[in-house]
Amino acid sequence: MMTLKQYLLFPIILSFLFIAPLHARDNSEALLELFQRIDTLTKDMRTLRGENEQLQHQIEKLKKAQKDGFLSVDDRMDALAKQIKTTPKTGYSVPVKPPIKKSVTPAPTAKKPPAKKPVSPTKKTPATKPPVKPKAKLIGKAEVVNVPKTKMRDATTAERNAYNQAYAQLKRNPSAATQAFTQYIKKYPSSPLAANAQYWLGEIMYSRKNYKGAIDGFVKVLQNYKKSEKAPDAAIKLGFSFYELKNWVYARRALENVARYFPNTKAAALARQRIAKMKADKKY
Repeated sequence: MMTLKQYLLFPIILSFLFIAPLHARDNSEALLELFQRIDTLTKDMRTLRGENEQLQHQIEKLKKAQKDGFLSVDDRMDALAKQIKTTPKTGYSVPVKPPIKKSVTPAPTAKKPPAKKPVSPTKKTPATKPPVKPKAKLIGKAEVVNVPKTKMRDATTAERNAYNQAYAQLKRNPSAATQAFTQYIKKYPSSPLAANAQYWLGEIMYSRKNYKGAIDGFVKVLQNYKKSEKAPDAAIKLGFSFYELKNWVYARRALENVARYFPNTKAAALARQRIAKMKADKKY
């Protein structure tokens, strides 16, 4: 028979035999869960690192694309400036009178009068009127001649109706207006209103703050319709688009071209104002 001492020690021994394995099992499960969490965090870190590398790669590609885009626009502006310089001007030029040279005549000497010859009657020729010169006005110290504009043909009924339909969509549905103006240029490329259609395509991009798209639209006006009435407006908006992109070098260059190639226009006055503002803001 068990003694009292053995009877009391028996439950304690049983507790060590059964409770200790339970604690060991709990600890192993906790360690296993901890290792699983560490493995999950490691995988997440690898995923984030890969995504970060992809984002950095995309940023580098965007920077390169933006740089290439600006270089392309710069080349197109250079070509456009050469076209404008080489375009023959059909206006009148102000003639410059050559300086009058004073000649010293020798002292007269006595000569025998020549023999008189019979004078034959001559026909009187009507006096020719000198060509009428256009009126000129002074701007500062330079004399600017107002050259009459060459009148373009009038738009046909079909051309005007198609243009009015596209223009009606301009405020209500710019997307529809974009499609309509694009189709108009394809269908009527030589229409007197084609320059207006191309200009409004650039304006739609500008109003949407898509300044790169606006630059493409305005450059096309200057390339394809540089003699149209919309050319000065397209030139000033080209400078404003570069200004909004904070590309101060191209903005100044485009604005200076407005004053150079389209002087004595409202666009030129706006260009000079924006150049003055850029200078005051120390943008160059």
